[in-house]
Amino acid sequence: MKRIKSRKDIPWFDINNYDYIRNIDDIALLEEVIMRTCIYEHAGEERIDKSGNSFIWSEILNGQPDTEQSFNNEPLDPKVSQRSELKQQQLKVLSSNEAVNPVPCAMLDHYHSRLKEKENQQKLSAKDNEQEIIKFSYSDFMGDTSIICNIGLDNYTDDEILMALKHHLPLWRKDLNISEPKKRFIKPAEIEKIRDYRIIPFLDLMIWERDMDVTITKSVMATCVFPDGEIGEVDLANRNGKVNNLLDIILSEDFSVQKSTRNFDY
Repeated sequence: MKRIKSRKDIPWFDINNYDYIRNIDDIALLEEVIMRTCIYEHAGEERIDKSGNSFIWSEILNGQPDTEQSFNNEPLDPKVSQRSELKQQQLKVLSSNEAVNPVPCAMLDHYHSRLKEKENQQKLSAKDNEQEIIKFSYSDFMGDTSIICNIGLDNYTDDEILMALKHHLPLWRKDLNISEPKKRFIKPAEIEKIRDYRIIPFLDLMIWERDMDVTITKSVMATCVFPDGEIGEVDLANRNGKVNNLLDIILSEDFSVQKSTRNFDY
């Protein structure tokens, strides 16, 4: 693995491009962090330029690390050229996040195809077994950990819907044998540390390392992010140092900012 020993070997990085972080609110800051954790995870699985985050990452490499601006600048995918026509029909993309995501139209065909494939694998005849098959939930039948759920917004109040979900969630987990995951939610004090320790530029350098299969020396990393020496090589070399501790928390599997962010797609 190649070692990066000079700032000249990272020509795309300029700490001044991250000045926008001082002017965004805490929610926008956390959304920037979550985008990086998603890209970091993808970089461990495939080249980013082959992933759905290729445009956002290319913008970062081109000196635009503000991902909200990049979303606004992203060109329309030619595969979804009908989007402008749908907008004229005033159709809406409903708000969502990882925990709750209204099923998009494109996924309905996907679910139907998977269901038919499973029926064929198990040699189930829809004609002979229809009455039995329709009784099973899709999640249990397919061995899926997500639940496709119908929520009657026109017939029930928010309180009724929330009460029903609160009642059924533990029953669904029991029936599907899916225990509630343990989460480590971000603390208010850590949000300010993300700014102070310049975690977002650190994450971008770590993503680049992973994507390019290189290692940036601690001295170069420190010089890139803190050119005036506020945090140096010694702190970064310490696995228990304040920067590494916060990075470890953010990149851990059980870390979550869901309680602190808006509803948004990522």
